Amino acid sequence: MNKFLSLTETESSLQISFASQLTDVENVVSRIIQFQEKNNIHINVFGLKLILFEALMNAAKHGNNFNEELAVGVSLEFGELELLITIKDQGSGFDWEEKLKKIEQPANVSGGRGLLLFKAYGYLPTYNERGNELQLCKELVETEEPHL
Repeated sequence: MNKFLSLTETESSLQISFASQLTDVENVVSRIIQFQEKNNIHINVFGLKLILFEALMNAAKHGNNFNEELAVGVSLEFGELELLITIKDQGSGFDWEEKLKKIEQPANVSGGRGLLLFKAYGYLPTYNERGNELQLCKELVETEEPHL
């Protein structure tokens, strides 16, 4: 059975808080996919899993340094037209504006794979000022193909 710090589910949302461990990331992704299937959210499941693993691993690894005493929170909210995913860690954050500038110049990229994946699968990323909270907004349509 999955062990989370907290889990709250409604008809159109799911919130999970978990310790910053690799196994917990895997469990959270599995639980989110169960929620997606149960609620018949029309989305590219491979793309959803990929961006969730990337974003949650970044929060646990880079945000919280895999410190099990620090939590990562993830929430999903969906309507008929969009899915909103919010991921927040307890770390100090990062300079996301600088990272975006580097990604615009691919020859200089030293990381930033997540941002490229988010864009490729149609997830619009935004960060809070501190850089420890990521929101991914995805337009929902009947068929999904990666935009690679």
